[in-house]
Amino acid sequence: MVSAQMKSGLLMGFGSFMVVSGAVAAVFWPSMFFAQLRRMMILSPTSTSFGIWREVPIPMYLECFMFNITNVEDIVAGKNVPVQVEQLGPYVYREFHIKENITWNDNNTVTFYNKRTWVFQPEMSNGSLSDGITSINPIVAAHRWHFDAYMVLPDSGPVRVQGIDGVEYAANDSLFDNGHNYPNKECYCDVVRDDDCLPPGALNVSACRYGAPAFVSQPHFYNMHPHYPAKIRGLKPTDDMNFKLSLEMYTGMPLQVSAQLQINLLVRHVGGMAINNQFADPDVLVPMFWFRQEVIMDDHFSRLARFALNLRSGMPYGFYAFTVIGIVLLIAGIAILIRKLLRSPEEPILTNQPDDIQ
Repeated sequence: MVSAQMKSGLLMGFGSFMVVSGAVAAVFWPSMFFAQLRRMMILSPTSTSFGIWREVPIPMYLECFMFNITNVEDIVAGKNVPVQVEQLGPYVYREFHIKENITWNDNNTVTFYNKRTWVFQPEMSNGSLSDGITSINPIVAAHRWHFDAYMVLPDSGPVRVQGIDGVEYAANDSLFDNGHNYPNKECYCDVVRDDDCLPPGALNVSACRYGAPAFVSQPHFYNMHPHYPAKIRGLKPTDDMNFKLSLEMYTGMPLQVSAQLQINLLVRHVGGMAINNQFADPDVLVPMFWFRQEVIMDDHFSRLARFALNLRSGMPYGFYAFTVIGIVLLIAGIAILIRKLLRSPEEPILTNQPDDIQ
């Protein structure tokens, strides 16, 4: 049987160790977690993020919607009618991203070739690639449309995606404003280049399209100045056409992306060019097509993310419990020692001879 003095020493020793280690771990756990996360996220040939960066494992789909002009005969006949369109699609493509010819440079940069492939998904599409479409320019390719304007998406509130809390950012009427409502965006309208500034809601990207009168907007003229939809029939904007992005705020991890843009051509009457003057309206923005790319974290990665985030928030409670248990052991050891002293006041606390173990 272990003596009371040895019990007291063991309990106080283990208790002190648990109190100190638990308290230290609880204090430094956030920085330790962030340091480990940083090591995982920094891009290197051996980092956890490298495989995800090299080949995106989450399925990505590109949905393309075409606008078919349905009253061509009336327009060609010179009738005073607005442009009537109908939406066709979606034509769905599975998108693959893989980075090849990766070179790690001495200046902490990496050079690579980004290979992007689109594969048509007939079973997910509403239509085929042989569908007939009447438009101003029937040869379009959604993936070629890139523009160099940055986007500011305001905070639209908390969101929960796949069991993970985050914040959703959604576009508002400032997205493609050109200075009419937000003076800080007046640089997007060059009076010399644009001849005049159109109402807000469409971004002039003609400088990026070799001078073609191309404008980017949200689908179906969503969230645009009434000037635009008043000249087109058949558009049906809905709230789910808005540009949205959801992020987990501690890691900055994207939870869900819904990127949607529409390509339009500005058609204006030009003297001596009959082909440009067939529309009754002398200044009309004609919708060509719009596309949606949605990416949402799948079950596998959402489980990993939930585990990591729960580990970050849950581990401190484990350390607190560890510390509390240590305090209990420490108190128990002190109580045993005091009890022994009260029962044998003449016996010294420390002796040269260890107690017998029975």
